[in-house]
Amino acid sequence: MNIGILEYDKEVAYQLISVMRDFCPNIQVAQWEKISDMKEEIRRERNYKILFVSLEKNPLDIIEYAGRLKELNTSVKIIFVTELNEYVFEVFRADPTYILQRPLDI
Repeated sequence: MNIGILEYDKEVAYQLISVMRDFCPNIQVAQWEKISDMKEEIRRERNYKILFVSLEKNPLDIIEYAGRLKELNTSVKIIFVTELNEYVFEVFRADPTYILQRPLDI
């Protein structure tokens, strides 16, 4: 299973990857620090099952992009990672699977 993480905070990304690998050691995890890198990778490799997407930078653009991804691939699970509570209602336009609030409590 392929999982992607767009996360600007390296510690949060490390926590997510560590937990996933502890429970599912055979998964493939791609990590991006820029939305442009994530978009390019998804354009080339469309078989991501789960995407953890930080809303730290350009949240409205990311929410819109995530919504388009869900329209193209209804089976992809999108999990927003945020501490930006003012965008909590906007994320529902993208039909997220879940929302993780930062700081993570793992």
